[in-house]
Amino acid sequence: MDRYLDQIQKDTSNVALCSFSLIYDDALLWSHYAGRHTGLFLAYEFSEEFLNNPGEILGAAPVEYEDNSLTNWFVENTPTEETDFKVFTLDIIKKVLTIKSPSWGYEKEFRIIREEEGPFEIEKEQLKQICFGLHTSESDISLIRQLVDSADYTVEFYKMVRSKDDFGIEAVEI
Repeated sequence: MDRYLDQIQKDTSNVALCSFSLIYDDALLWSHYAGRHTGLFLAYEFSEEFLNNPGEILGAAPVEYEDNSLTNWFVENTPTEETDFKVFTLDIIKKVLTIKSPSWGYEKEFRIIREEEGPFEIEKEQLKQICFGLHTSESDISLIRQLVDSADYTVEFYKMVRSKDDFGIEAVEI
């Protein structure tokens, strides 16, 4: 087992994560990750070709929010003499990097796991929408729109507003 742990540590030393949320209208997410509603979110639609790029991406998967997820995985996937070491190592890396405590479940996170950290190009066509927070300033909105337009992106622009629900928010096109 020590050789597996040593190899996993070696294989993950440069691994990078890119995290996304599958929801956009959770006020807590905006508070935690978008400067208390002053930031923005970028909505992507990734192609299968992009997500299945073996030279760059180790895996892409939704995060699992379960108690004992890692322990249960090990019970079901205990290595044997016949275990393919490389496959096992890759599987455990993916598992470790795509699990979280159930208390984080509101994030509905999706992660892309890359072999190496650093910049990674996402094609323009995959960016579909930009949505600004409740408190994003008009000057920031104007600046972002100018930058996006000058770079020849074709995206829709939205802004979060208070919904009719007591504490809800929703996106409206601007």
